[in-house]
This record gives sequence, C-alpha cells and structure tokens, in this order.
Amino acid sequence: MAADSHRQVRALEWVCHSPSHYNSQLFAVLSRELGIPFRVHYTEPASVRHPWRESPVHGHTHRVYERRWGVDTTLLRLLRSDPDRALVTGCWQDPTSELAILHLAARGRPVLLFNDTPDPFRRRGLVRRVARSTFLRLAFRGVRAVLAAGIPAVEAIASMGCPREKLVNFPYFVDLVQYPFRPNPDANELIFGTCGRLHPDKGVDLALRALASHRARRFRYLVAGDGPERGRLQALARELGLADRVEWLGWLEAADLPRFYQRVHYLLHPARFEPFGVPVVEAMASGSVVIASDLTAAAADRIRDGENGLLHAAGNADSLAQAIGRAAETPAGERLDMARRARDVAEQWPPSRAAAILRGLLKLEAAGAAAL
Repeated sequence: MAADSHRQVRALEWVCHSPSHYNSQLFAVLSRELGIPFRVHYTEPASVRHPWRESPVHGHTHRVYERRWGVDTTLLRLLRSDPDRALVTGCWQDPTSELAILHLAARGRPVLLFNDTPDPFRRRGLVRRVARSTFLRLAFRGVRAVLAAGIPAVEAIASMGCPREKLVNFPYFVDLVQYPFRPNPDANELIFGTCGRLHPDKGVDLALRALASHRARRFRYLVAGDGPERGRLQALARELGLADRVEWLGWLEAADLPRFYQRVHYLLHPARFEPFGVPVVEAMASGSVVIASDLTAAAADRIRDGENGLLHAAGNADSLAQAIGRAAETPAGERLDMARRARDVAEQWPPSRAAAILRGLLKLEAAGAAAL
C-alpha cells in the first residue's frame, strides 16, 4: 500500500457542494492549466440560496452525485480502481468524502482538503463534537495538505489540530479579466453598495442603521441580492427614512456584477460572520473600495485598514457608521489611491496561481492540455 504514495498523479477529482459562477471560473482555469484530466463532482445539482437564471457551470468536466445508501458509489469506485487519481474535497462532512479520505490516506495516495474559515459561533452536541474531532485527527494525519481559504482560515484550522506544515494558503481567486479596474469617477454623489444574499448573517440591517446616521449627506445605497430578509429590510429602510436612498436591485447574474462594482464607490460588507466573502475580492479588483467587518474572512485576509479599504467591528452599527464617515470625508483622489492599492492586492491572486499551487502539491509537470 505504501507504494501508492510514489505513483505519479495522472488525474484529479474535486468534490464541491454545488455549482457557482466563482467555482466555474476557478475550475475552468484548473482544467486548462493543471495538465492532467480534471473533473468536478457536485454533491448537489444547484444551490437553493443562489437563484441564478443562467447556468453557472462552464469550462470544466463535471457530474452530480448519484447517491445509493447515502453515498456516491461512482466516485468511490473510480478512486478505488485507479491508483493514479488524486482527490480534493471541500465537503468534509459529506459521507462519500469521508470514506474516500480515509481510504486514500490509509494507502498514502494524495488527498487535499479545502475549507474556508470555520464558523466560531457554531455549536455542536457532545457526540458530534467527539465524532468530528476523531475524524479530523485521522484526516489531518493522512492527507497531503489542507487548502485554507486565507490566513484567517489557516489560523482557525491550525487551532483545530491540523499540523501547520500541512496548511497551504489557498484563498479565493479573482478573474482579473472579468473584473477590470474601472472605478467610478463621479464625485458628485457617493454610491454605496452591497452584494449578496439577504440573510441576517450578512448584516444589511447594520448598513441601513449606519447609513441613517449620515442622512444629511448626499448618497445612494444599491442592494444587489435577494433572500428571506428582503421584506424586513425594506420596512427598516422606510422606518429609518431611507426609502428614497435605497435601490433594491434583486439578484444579479454573473455578467452584471462587474458593472455593479464599477458603479459603487464603496462596497459595504458588514457581515456578522463571513467564512470568506467573494464580493470583497471582486470589488477590490474592480475599483470599488471595500468597507467590511473584521469577521469577514476576505477582509481580514486582504484589507489593511485605511490603506486599501476600511474595517469595522462586526455586529456594531456605530463602528460601521464611523467607517462610513471616514469614507465620506475621503477626497476623491485619495479614494482612487485606495482603490489602486486594492487592485494591486487582487492581482496577487489570479486563478492561475491556484493551478500553480496545486501543481506543486501534486508534483505535476508543466501544464498542458488534457481531457477526460
């Protein structure tokens, strides 16, 4: 069995929860640049949280789980029958992934785990805590690496018992062509924006309360997204006297997002907790200065307060109001300088860097075209 650890990786299987436009951008690049056959196994055909009209799947070979007795036997048979296949999974609690991780790790075959920042507020019962701790101890011991989505995730997963030498910083990447740098040059009216699902965790209610304290200023607030909180948030905007300042844009398709970011001077991402926060990195690439909570992992990872964005205390509307006040008083030239510095950070993490990291971990040769 130990001989498997010396075999050349000739194909990579990746387990992902459901399709998204972000994932498709990354997977398309990996398909082109890894130089070996690459396939994605989605545990679900679509995300109920993201009602895209256009299919987010493009540019990569994929399939959807077909479960029997609670597991996808197709993937398990594939991994058992071909010792030259490696696995990356972002679904640690998926029974299929758990079986695959234990099987491959016991044989010294390459397994990589992917995870963003775990929720520090989540509570589990005793039995689940013990079972999870036991599984993670075995998994961390046997896998080749754990891909952590940014430095906050690196630190959180290290605290869960993962050896630091196995942790690899693998944050969310941004397509710099799809999101060109085009900041809004209009200085007559400040435009704030938020992009994401309207859920209590996202903190849009905090943004409304913070903006209400600046009613004397001239501004608009564009809310791109939908979700269970929309009605309550619209009522709150009316209560705060902001009904004529807020535009509810609804859910935007991927093709509309670059134009949205280019409209807003400041992207507000006041999450009470956010495991990463893709809108943060998309906005930084596009020229919108980000104002985000310190429990938004992407912001903690990428933003240096006052240099390339602004941070505020999570869950605190007064702290957010202070950050908005700082933004409103920032001259247009200084805001543009902040936006340029944010773009510089975004340019450090193109999707091609993800492919390079994986090639190094899997000990692959230079990239070349490959197809399943």
